[in-house]
Amino acid sequence: MSMRLVPLLAVVTIVFKAIQTELSNDSILAADGEGYHNIERRSIGDCGGTFYADSGQFSSPGYPGYYNNKQHCVYVIFIPRNDALILLIFDTFNTEPKHDVVRIYDGLSLTGTLIDEYSGTSMPPAVLSTGNVLAVTFTSDFSATRPGFLANYTAFTNARERVFISDYGSFSVHDTLLDGNFDTYFVIIVSQGYKVKADMEIFDYHCSVHGITAFDGTSH
Repeated sequence: MSMRLVPLLAVVTIVFKAIQTELSNDSILAADGEGYHNIERRSIGDCGGTFYADSGQFSSPGYPGYYNNKQHCVYVIFIPRNDALILLIFDTFNTEPKHDVVRIYDGLSLTGTLIDEYSGTSMPPAVLSTGNVLAVTFTSDFSATRPGFLANYTAFTNARERVFISDYGSFSVHDTLLDGNFDTYFVIIVSQGYKVKADMEIFDYHCSVHGITAFDGTSH
């Protein structure tokens, strides 16, 4: 069976709903029912904060209004699971070029690796961390302000096999990605202004596919 999906946005999540028909006793993954409840709740427009939830958003101070001069804000995303990676996507971005700067770090801002720094009106590309900590800093100088930025993050398990940041590519669904009766998701992220076209061939081997759904954004 083949199918073609043409979603509207540059970020698309494809969810495969499947029920395995050949399972061994050790192939079903047990779910950990203990959630992490120590969540520091922050509001859009706050300067900095620490985020523990699996998804959330943050912005420059005062957003959607203009930020102030002489700001220094540190946003730390810490997912309390060692197998989690963090996907960061900016929705809006407008800072004073070369003077009011957003920096993204893989890890903490003091000890992590600087991924890149951004200013102006060009949208930063999507970023996928290599671990369960990602940090973003924002600094503004003493003159001229802009509307700033709004960013969203989502934590993923086994993200290296499920999240694709590229304008083209391919992937396959196999037994190791079908966790019992749970949904299997893939996130495809392409350059701003582009759409995603997905051509799929489905071969029913160890599972029966009950549905394939495409979402605009990172819903899963």
